[in-house]
Amino acid sequence: MAADGGWTIADLSSIGGWGTFLITVGGLFHLHGRQTRSAEENAEKAKEAKADAKAVADDLAAYKVTAVEKFVPREHLDQMENRILKRMDAQDERSDASLRGIAERLDRIIEGRAKS
Repeated sequence: MAADGGWTIADLSSIGGWGTFLITVGGLFHLHGRQTRSAEENAEKAKEAKADAKAVADDLAAYKVTAVEKFVPREHLDQMENRILKRMDAQDERSDASLRGIAERLDRIIEGRAKS
């Protein structure tokens, strides 16, 4: 300020610059505080959603067990298990036969090259 009490353009400009700076810094602090609260709220909501999802998964698992016990007869489950085991045995036999066939072909190739 001027010594005689009058304001100059430089004084007003300086005051305006400092005012703008302080308002900007205040706004940044306000936004940071709001973002921190928002992040905390989001973390809490995520925990709640995770707990809800776990509860739904537990309920679904319990329902599946109940449904199988009530609606699928034990005889049918045993029958399906036997069918699956038979198919696995048949697949094993086919795999063994295929491997024996490959081994025989390799033997013929090796013996044919050894003779010539």
